[in-house]
Amino acid sequence: MVLSRSMESRVGRVKQRYAADGSRLVAGVVAVSVDRRRVLVVESTNRVNHWVLPKGGYETDEARPEDAASRITGRITRALGEIRDLRPPAKGLPRSL
Repeated sequence: MVLSRSMESRVGRVKQRYAADGSRLVAGVVAVSVDRRRVLVVESTNRVNHWVLPKGGYETDEARPEDAASRITGRITRALGEIRDLRPPAKGLPRSL
């Protein structure tokens, strides 16, 4: 599967999704290496020497939160690929993506 996405940051909040309480909905990724020894972090644009997980707005033109997470991670890392949930099934607990 070949994915194509823009590498430019989106500007503004026109397409932004909001929860019922008015909070902005965001999506992010905890990207772990295959050997599970490294986690992708990026330097914060707001704080010097502060590292964060990649995240960004979940927008109205994205059908699923996973679509937003894929766009955000691809833009930040310049990597194209599929986000796969490799966690074992939860026993009776809801899972978020």
